[in-house]
Amino acid sequence: MEIGGKTYSKIEWELRCDLAIAYRTCYRKNWHQEIYNHITAKIPGTEKEPKGPHFLINAFGMRFDEITASSLLRINTEGDVLDKGTGTGELLKQGFIVHSAIHMAREDMAAVVHCHHQPTTAVSMLKCGLLPISQEALDVFATISYHPFEGSATDPSERLRMASNLGPSNRILMLENHGVLTGEKTIAAAMWFMFVITRACEYQQLALAAVGGDINKLLIPTEEQVKEMVSRGKYRRASTAHSSCIVQMLVKGIHEPAMYLNCFATYLPCRPSLRG
Repeated sequence: MEIGGKTYSKIEWELRCDLAIAYRTCYRKNWHQEIYNHITAKIPGTEKEPKGPHFLINAFGMRFDEITASSLLRINTEGDVLDKGTGTGELLKQGFIVHSAIHMAREDMAAVVHCHHQPTTAVSMLKCGLLPISQEALDVFATISYHPFEGSATDPSERLRMASNLGPSNRILMLENHGVLTGEKTIAAAMWFMFVITRACEYQQLALAAVGGDINKLLIPTEEQVKEMVSRGKYRRASTAHSSCIVQMLVKGIHEPAMYLNCFATYLPCRPSLRG
C-alpha cells in the first residue's frame, strides 16, 4: 500500500499503526522521558534480510505524543536507517543498543518496551530489587532478570551481556541503576508487562516510604509462599484482556481523542488495534 509517496506492505503498515498507538499510550502512562526511551517492533519476515531482522523505532527528538505511524524509523541490527520516515530520521545510539540486543537474541520478543519510569528506576537501584509484596509483583516475579549497570548504553559489546542476563525465557529485564525493559511476542503483551512491573514498583516505593525504608517492617512472604503464589499466576490470560481494554479506550477516544486520532498518518486509514 502507498502512504505519503512510500510503499509499505500491509503487515508493516498495520505494525506501524499499532506501534504509534503504543507510543501514545506510554505518553499517557508517563512511561517516557520527553524525547528519550523507546518502543520497538520487529517487522515479520525480515529475519533473513541482510543485517536482519529489521525493526521500527522512534526518531530521536520527537516526543511520544508526536509519534505517528509514518514517522517511525525502519532500521537493521547494524543501526542503519533504512527508512527515515517523516520525522527527523535520526537514531539515538543508546536506544539502538538496548533494543537491538533483545531483537537479535530473542526471536520470540517481537516487541520491546523500555522506559525510565521513576519508581521503577528507583527499585532498579535497590540491592533487594523487586520484592514479592503485591499481587502485581507476584504476577511477574518469576520472569524478571537483572543486568548490572554499565553507564550509558553506547558500547555495542554490552548487547551480548544484556541478552545473556535476560536469558532464554524471561520477559522483564531490570537494568540496574537505569530503568526497565519488557518484551513479548506482541506489542500488547509487552505493554502489559510494563504496566504490571511499573505498578508493582510504585507499590513497593510507597510501602518503603511508609516504614522509613526499613524492609524488616514490610510483610514479605516466605520463599515457600512465594513459589506457591507464583505458581497460581495467570499473567498470559490477563495480559490479552487488559491490553485490549487499554487500547480500546484510546481507539474509542475516551482519553484525549484529538491526540489519538492523529497517531496514524495524516487522515489515512489503518487498523487501530493492539491485539494481544
